[in-house]
Amino acid sequence: MLSDKKRKNGLAVLEIIAVLLIVTAIAALTAPKFIHMKSVARKQVLGSIAVQLERSSRFIRANTFKHGMLEDSDRFYVVCFNGYDNPKCNKQGYAEDIVSTDMVLVQRGFPYVAVRGVLAPVSMLGYSYTADTYTNLKIKVNNEVNLFETCGAYCNLEDLKDVCGTDICVQDSMKGALVFLHGMSASERCYVRYLHSGGKVPEIEVETSGC
Repeated sequence: MLSDKKRKNGLAVLEIIAVLLIVTAIAALTAPKFIHMKSVARKQVLGSIAVQLERSSRFIRANTFKHGMLEDSDRFYVVCFNGYDNPKCNKQGYAEDIVSTDMVLVQRGFPYVAVRGVLAPVSMLGYSYTADTYTNLKIKVNNEVNLFETCGAYCNLEDLKDVCGTDICVQDSMKGALVFLHGMSASERCYVRYLHSGGKVPEIEVETSGC
């Protein structure tokens, strides 16, 4: 009887080991497919963000034309939309005049984004915030969209290691504003880049090599 009990216990242990081996094998086979699915999903989201930035930039350019501020010069104008009203609206201005995500600084009709230009992409993606100052607006926005402005023109891409803790984040860089997704950093090369600084039209690029 004792021998039978030992045999049964031995079989139970072997069965558990066999099950664990099967589960491990299944996990090893499905993990690459799961990682690939995450990669595809990220690329699709970034593609949608790029489309939204393009559409919004055209919408803002139309508003610039509507208010008679569309000109081929280096001057900056503050364009307002979505019915937002402010004394700074639709006049020459500066980044510090922006106190709502329904206001955008434009040059040659398009949203101006160079170094330190992290608010324009937030406006273009449809977020809605208003504050009493430019600084306080960025503080409000940062609760929903992390804004990373620590490097500016002096950091290489591989130095931009701030990890996104919100659904999307915006990182300033020498290449313009980089929009990337939760759990990622700009250094991983999985982002949408928006740059408009002195050119005729914005540069909108989807970088997915690290997705």
